[in-house]
Amino acid sequence: MKNNWLLVLVVVILLTFTGVSFASNRIISSTNDNIYTKITNSNGKVWDATPGNIQVAINDLHNQSGIVWLPGLKTFYLPKTIVVWRNIMLDMGGAEFRLPAGVNCNVVELKDGAGVRNGIINVAGTNTLYVTNTSFAVPSAAIYLNASSCIHSGTIEEMHLATVTASYPTDIITYGRGYGIYLHATNASTPQEISGVTVNQIWFYCFRIGIYLYNERKARTGENGAYIDDNIFTNVAGCACSWFVNLTRAVNTSKCSISYNYLDQTQFQTGGWFSREACTWGLLRISGTGNHFSNVQCWDFSYLHMGSGLNAFYLTPDSQYNYFQVNGCNQNWVTWSGSHNTVMITGPLWDSDTVDITIDHVVQYHPH
Repeated sequence: MKNNWLLVLVVVILLTFTGVSFASNRIISSTNDNIYTKITNSNGKVWDATPGNIQVAINDLHNQSGIVWLPGLKTFYLPKTIVVWRNIMLDMGGAEFRLPAGVNCNVVELKDGAGVRNGIINVAGTNTLYVTNTSFAVPSAAIYLNASSCIHSGTIEEMHLATVTASYPTDIITYGRGYGIYLHATNASTPQEISGVTVNQIWFYCFRIGIYLYNERKARTGENGAYIDDNIFTNVAGCACSWFVNLTRAVNTSKCSISYNYLDQTQFQTGGWFSREACTWGLLRISGTGNHFSNVQCWDFSYLHMGSGLNAFYLTPDSQYNYFQVNGCNQNWVTWSGSHNTVMITGPLWDSDTVDITIDHVVQYHPH
């Protein structure tokens, strides 16, 4: 027995002088500093759950790769844009971002390889009212990607994006602020690119434009190009946007492209203003080359919901070699322009604003 006590004493002395410390038996959950109450990151650091500390936790991983976790079931009122740096994922954990009244900015900006997931972004706090598509003057976005930093990959998934807090509020004229997801190439001489961005499981409600790919590069002598190419959007649904998807580029500019972007499993409903001005001006506006739109579901586009002189789908004169497959409309909804586009429409027998077609029972026969 005496020898055993001597052995324990020797071990304790050795551990003390070699710098090894004993962990306490503190239970993390009892100290209120766990992932459900605090902001944490993959460096193992913890911050109080305040809007300013979100950027602090992201900056702590700058020039590294890692994850920032937010506590769920909490609303953050952001005074300025949250910038997610290269190769960092912001996991919102079900939290919500809002803008305080009077603040108008991009909510989240993603850099190359960055991502945001599992959250809600509600920009209803802005003061500017939406009246028409042409008079709208608030360009901010819920999620913004700027090609000036040459983005080669990115992730946006499991997000709810909205500009109102409830469906069809009493003051419907407050609909339609800003952009949902905005991929932007600016009019500058530096080389710019956005490619490899993956967007999946997104719901957006009441934006001016739900998904906006805008390449504004103008032709200059000897300039480097700007490209928004090879991005993927899947499982996207939305309601009551002025335009749901808008691909726009400067025309007749060889070094300015929006090409080979892929959209699949998208669902759009127009919504309405109930005797006020039309909420939805169109569903898809397509420019550029070789973009792919498949399994597009749409409905509820009538004279109560459409902007003056516009159809649901607008193939611009600049569009070419795009593929376009839509269920739920007919050819009278499409403005046909461009060249070498493939358009497949599946819809009702006729397009009428006064007669509804009701199908009580449909039997499909599948031979063996």
